[in-house]
Amino acid sequence: MIVFLLWVVVLVAALALYYRQIYSRFSKYGVKQKEIIPFFGNMLKITLRMEHFADNIDSMYNDFPDERFVGRFEFSKPAILIRDLELIKKITIKDFEHFLDHRGFVDDKVEPLFARNLFSLKGQEWKDMRSTLSPAFTSSKIKQMVPFMEEVGEMMIRAVKKNIENSKVGQIEIDVKDLTSRYSNDVIASCAFGLKVDSHTTEDNEFYEMGKKASTFKFKQMLLFFLNSALPFVARLFNLKLFSKETTNFFVDLVQGTMKEREDKKIIRPDMIHLLMEAKKGKLTYDVANGKSDSNVGFSTVEESDLGQKPVTRVWSDSDLIAQAVMFFITAFETISTVASFTLYELAVNPDVQEKLLKEVKEHNAKFGGKLDFTSIQNLTYLDMVVSEVLRLWPPAIVLDRVCNKDYNLGKPNSKATQDFFVRKGELVGVPVMSIHRDPQYFQNPTKFDPERFSEENRHLIDMILEIWVVVLFVAAVLYYRQVYSRFTRFGVKQQTPFPFLGNMLRVTLRLEHLSDTMNSMYKQFPEERFIGRFDFIKPCLFVRDIELIKKITIKDFEHFVDRSGFSIEVDSLFSRNLFSLKGQEWKDMRSTLSPAFTSSKIKQMVPFMEEVGEMMIQAVKNKIKNSGNEWIEIDCKDLTTRYTNDVIASCAFGIKVDSHTDVDNEFYKIGKIVSTFRSRDIILFLLYSAAPFLGKFFKVELLSTKTRNFFIDLVLSTMKQRETHNIIRPDMIHLLMEAKKGRLNHEKDVINADVGFATVEESEVGQNNKQRSWSDTDLIAQAVLFFIAAFEVVSTAMTFTLTELALHPEVKEKLVREIKEHDEKYGGKLDLHSIQTLTYLDMVISEVLRLWVPTVLIERMCVKDYNMGKPNREATEDFILRKGESLQIPTWCIHRDPQFFPNPTKFDPERFSKENRHLIHPIAYMPFGLGPRNCIGSRFALCELKVLVYQILLNFDLSPTKNTCIPARLNKNSFHLRLEGGHALKFRSRQI
Repeated sequence: MIVFLLWVVVLVAALALYYRQIYSRFSKYGVKQKEIIPFFGNMLKITLRMEHFADNIDSMYNDFPDERFVGRFEFSKPAILIRDLELIKKITIKDFEHFLDHRGFVDDKVEPLFARNLFSLKGQEWKDMRSTLSPAFTSSKIKQMVPFMEEVGEMMIRAVKKNIENSKVGQIEIDVKDLTSRYSNDVIASCAFGLKVDSHTTEDNEFYEMGKKASTFKFKQMLLFFLNSALPFVARLFNLKLFSKETTNFFVDLVQGTMKEREDKKIIRPDMIHLLMEAKKGKLTYDVANGKSDSNVGFSTVEESDLGQKPVTRVWSDSDLIAQAVMFFITAFETISTVASFTLYELAVNPDVQEKLLKEVKEHNAKFGGKLDFTSIQNLTYLDMVVSEVLRLWPPAIVLDRVCNKDYNLGKPNSKATQDFFVRKGELVGVPVMSIHRDPQYFQNPTKFDPERFSEENRHLIDMILEIWVVVLFVAAVLYYRQVYSRFTRFGVKQQTPFPFLGNMLRVTLRLEHLSDTMNSMYKQFPEERFIGRFDFIKPCLFVRDIELIKKITIKDFEHFVDRSGFSIEVDSLFSRNLFSLKGQEWKDMRSTLSPAFTSSKIKQMVPFMEEVGEMMIQAVKNKIKNSGNEWIEIDCKDLTTRYTNDVIASCAFGIKVDSHTDVDNEFYKIGKIVSTFRSRDIILFLLYSAAPFLGKFFKVELLSTKTRNFFIDLVLSTMKQRETHNIIRPDMIHLLMEAKKGRLNHEKDVINADVGFATVEESEVGQNNKQRSWSDTDLIAQAVLFFIAAFEVVSTAMTFTLTELALHPEVKEKLVREIKEHDEKYGGKLDLHSIQTLTYLDMVISEVLRLWVPTVLIERMCVKDYNMGKPNREATEDFILRKGESLQIPTWCIHRDPQFFPNPTKFDPERFSKENRHLIHPIAYMPFGLGPRNCIGSRFALCELKVLVYQILLNFDLSPTKNTCIPARLNKNSFHLRLEGGHALKFRSRQI
């Protein structure tokens, strides 16, 4: 006996310590709370039926008027009750990602059918299910169900009238909760399950009885609800269920049987079962185009967020869809019948309101000839006021609950508190809806039923938590985006569904896919279209697929598409004033000014500089191999080629000798890395301000830091000044820019201006015109910066992929090595522009690299005067006019990998570019350096530099892949540049010559 008593004492002491620890969760942080009863927390009076749940919450809300939030316990589970409206706004809107989930009221291992509904799902599954179901609840879908509701109502009216007639006294007493429950039951049967049920006549029908069991939570169910929430392990241990097996089986058989019958008999009825069937097939999508019918159906209506409008590819099971049907039944059965019964109650006890509403209903009935439809019912403004007031005074949800899914700082509980309170992951927060709705601070004389609160004149007085101006801005934004994103669809041009603000850039911005993948999916999705629509954020762009149309745009009708979007001068002058961004006549003049600098005769003089830089690189790699003590060493080819191009630019453009392979942290390389490596932020800013330039002007954004800008300005100006002072002439870019500024750089007939490769683009007449225009120092510095960026990133990327493909294809590599060795012997090791053009296989390899890994994923042009694009497809009935200021894009990457133009396109095959096969290549389908007069001015320089590097590396080193080399090739989604997953490391060893 003593031992037993000792164990009792120990157990009581342990429980006391346990509950003291639990129930001090709030008090030790200064958060106010009401008195706690061990085990019951704040639930004792509710459990003993001494107090309604609404009264329990209300007393807690009213007892702490100066608190932003207070603590409460559902048995032993801590929960925060939020009083402060601004904090409620943060939790439910701004910081929604911290509070995605509702509490689970059933355990998915105990009752999986009921745990899989939208209310109980969590995280990404909830988001996906919300997006899946959202299209089922648009006004356009509900509109089709109104006749079913009206039919059910007519059956109810007939039954009530019959009962009145049978009473012989002209009136009867009716339990309106029973009346509205039967009405909502029959509406659900019709609108959700396609069944015709008359519960007013056949009172004990199975559908109503099962619905009553599933939706009516008795005292036992309420206790189980809270027990599941507070102590889910107990419910799981004892397999405690809220719903009987009979109820579960009824709904499973009903939904599955109805679906099967409709599939077998090809029955289509615009109800919930049909919509769930469409959802399972992936055919239920949020149709923005039909949004015009999705107008507000009342003051209390909530708008669907962007989250609910996202497309979903998740596959849902039958159980998942049945769970949604059951949830729809339970919520509609109880919630709607409760609101409807309170509405009838308030109309009965407020005869003045009833008479005013009756007058409006009669006028509507006379005006529309007794017709009741979705559109006409929205004209009943006083009815909406009455319903809005019912929902204020008798809200269906007494408390909105949320589960915190990552720790969250609620701030201080009151003005006197000294520390913030953090709600922890897994804890509950609640918004006391009924208490706020009845707070005189927000609603004068709150217990009075007064529909006039919601009149047009008084609505502005109501603090909607989310202020009216936010709603106005939201609606304006929705209308604006609807207008913007309908640019193509209203003219029959196909498009992928754009995401608000991000357009078709969502997955790229979130790094879920590379830009090339986004382009490719669009290109393949619409194989029959000549052009399709896409959106870079909010900027509409035509995505042109048809080769003949591309030819017209870039060559024949070039004057309509002279410009790129570029940046305006207000954003960043060193970017906006370069050749890439200049527009109209200024671009033509600058192109003519610079074109002579990129002829073969000028590039010929720079080859010795390239060769010198290559020799420094070769020596550095040889030293690394020697010092490693191994035959092979691993080298990051992107780093190797970037340092090479950096040193070539330093020499060929600025007349500076830099060895970035030895002096790895030299200032020129560091600055070059900064200016040429566009981070995600820079790319997004570039695209964003290109799409919405007013944002760039407003925020005065500059892509280059002051330090970087000053570096280039000082470098160019000081070099020019030094050369002027000392009469230094060096055949590099600085010299050519100085000549251009003096007007002495003219396009002369170049006797050796032969192509330096198949990929070379010819200079058009635009570039060969002699233009005398005065350029500022900023204009010339801007060209130097552009040359730096293009050569640094674009050329080094092409070099990197060339080395990678050679390492992966030893047969190609060895064939090229033989050609290089023969050249080396023939010319005695001499390498110049003339001799390098004799390396035909090298040119084939480079041409194939530039096809497979084209430096520019797409070519963009801006329309400078309205242009008729013709019809988008064979079925179209009208032409599409591209307006001045709008852009189009030519998907270089996609065309280069289209089997229509390049058979087996993903295979690396230099033989495509042999003299025997070149004629098979469509001249427009191959565009590594662009098309038409606005092609890449530096193609000759890039090809020459690329060939010199490959020549020197293969002459001296053997290459092979590492264990980490990405095979097959996959682009890194985290980079906006062309990068392989896992990087570009290869193994090098010295070649025995």
